[in-house]
Amino acid sequence: MTERSSFLLRATEALRQARLLKPGPERNELRQVARLLRELARLDGAVGSEAAIK
Repeated sequence: MTERSSFLLRATEALRQARLLKPGPERNELRQVARLLRELARLDGAVGSEAAIK
């Protein structure tokens, strides 16, 4: 089992916070932040996989 990326943990927290808000700009911004953090986690995992292969 692998440790969850700090990016992924932060994305999860951003989504939790967004769900507490009513629809609007602040909620949308948190959702966008979460999406970008998930992408960073994915890229971080890909880079980690490449480093392990070398």
